[in-house]
Amino acid sequence: MSKRRIIDLTGPAGINQSDALSPAKKACTASNVGASNKLHNQTPKEIDAQFKAVQELLKKSEFTAVEKKIEQGEFDINSTNISGNTLLHTYSNVHYFNPKIVVWLLKHGIDYTAINRHNNIASLFKKNIKSTHMEELRGNLLNDPEILPELKQKLRPVQHLVQEEKKKVREEQQKIREEKQKAREEQQKAQYEIDPEFKAVQKLLNEGKFAEVEKMIEQGEFNINSTNVSDNTLLHTYSNAHYFNPKIVVWLLKHGIDYTAINRHDNIASLFNKNVKYSYMEELRGNLLNDPEILPELKQKLRYIQNLTREEKQKAREEKMQKAREEKQKAREKKQKAREEKQKAQEEKQKAQEEKQKAREEKMQKAREEKQKAREEKIQKAREEKQKIREEQKQKAQDEKQKFLEVKTLLEEGKFAAVEEKIEQREFDINSTNISGNTLLHIYSCAKSFHPVIIKWLLAQNIDYTVTNKQNKLASIVNPKSKIIAVSQLREELLKSPDTPTEIKGYITMSLKGPGDFDHPNEPIRDNETCFGIGNYSTEEDENIAFLLEDSSTEEDENLVSTEDFLTEKNLLLGDYLL
Repeated sequence: MSKRRIIDLTGPAGINQSDALSPAKKACTASNVGASNKLHNQTPKEIDAQFKAVQELLKKSEFTAVEKKIEQGEFDINSTNISGNTLLHTYSNVHYFNPKIVVWLLKHGIDYTAINRHNNIASLFKKNIKSTHMEELRGNLLNDPEILPELKQKLRPVQHLVQEEKKKVREEQQKIREEKQKAREEQQKAQYEIDPEFKAVQKLLNEGKFAEVEKMIEQGEFNINSTNVSDNTLLHTYSNAHYFNPKIVVWLLKHGIDYTAINRHDNIASLFNKNVKYSYMEELRGNLLNDPEILPELKQKLRYIQNLTREEKQKAREEKMQKAREEKQKAREKKQKAREEKQKAQEEKQKAQEEKQKAREEKMQKAREEKQKAREEKIQKAREEKQKIREEQKQKAQDEKQKFLEVKTLLEEGKFAAVEEKIEQREFDINSTNISGNTLLHIYSCAKSFHPVIIKWLLAQNIDYTVTNKQNKLASIVNPKSKIIAVSQLREELLKSPDTPTEIKGYITMSLKGPGDFDHPNEPIRDNETCFGIGNYSTEEDENIAFLLEDSSTEEDENLVSTEDFLTEKNLLLGDYLL
């Protein structure tokens, strides 16, 4: 990239030329130094990006915005793009030529002496750029009063050089035209001086005035072997295809014209040229051979040419026929070859299609197998994962069941301290449930497993008495539909006890008011291992048993209800009433 320059506004006489600029232009020019210092640390790519942004503004004629950028030090008017071109290089170039922008740049103090990486100055100041639009721009700048004098001084020699060179070129072209015209006139004059007699004789021969031509020859006014400007004799002329006249040719030969003469191109007359084989020429040769007035040596010459012509014709005919046969054979072979190539191409195409079809089928088969394999693997994996999850769940359920049973055993044996230790060590959660969703409070407040001591201990351990099992049932101790005598007695005992928490007392009090105050439906709590309860009944016998359990009127009946002997005597299975 070329080194940036700051324009020197001090003229040759030491006068500050910036006085001629407007305030805005002075600000632009003065800000170039600050802008150069400010933009010094920017990378070439950043400078090039700014250059392009300013180019876009100039294209839209937004000169005020560019002036603002220059005044604020955001852009240096002498900045170059990545190719080392300033804005003056760009807009005085033939591809991006814009006289309006060029004038604006010059009036705002751009360095017109800057050169790019190819050591080229802006096209405006190059004397070899002589296009019309560039000369017009130079003329306008020279007549513009706002352009600095030193800039005009730089432009004036370029303009004068262009004008002088153009004038010189015009003079040279005029001289060449005059020389050509002079040569043409001299040639025409020479032809007129040489050819008049030849043309006069030609005219007489064309009119059939042979006697007058003979008289001119006899009197020495015309030589029968004379030539025109092209060195053609009369025999050359009238045996030529354009002026062919057999009558004149015969007359000339009978009057002793030199049939061996050659013209400036070293060509003999067409009559004696063996390469001229037109039918009218051969007919003339035959007539001359049969004419008794023609000289023997001339006939000998003609006979030789005619024989050559016949032999050549025969040879040419044979060659033509042979060539035709060969071409026909060649065409046949070519056709056969093309047919074979076509057949081969079709076979290859068929083979390619078969291979493609085979590849497609193999690909599809492979894809199907892979898909099937992936599906089977996925299914197998899913089965294994499902089986693993089932086993883990089963193992977990067994472990929890085992843990639950162990805690039940400890509670029934009265080892409350051991259970408390398990709870403290978080080996057991007091709110754990069995497979039916029953907590320990559900189990020990039902009829079969009813255990007031354990119930009190569980409540003291803050067991959640609001938990429902899988049938959405509360524990019997807080279930309003539970009318087991022992449970009712324990409720009253808990209500009277000062150690019972107030919340539990409130919940028990609400349960005593009846089922209307609860949302839980009146269904039995069932568990196939531990509990039974009273609820909906399927047989009359079940209903009678429930009646006995719920409406014991005597102390003896209550004692019977609280033991298993009563149920055993009635031959009832406890499992039928499990919660």
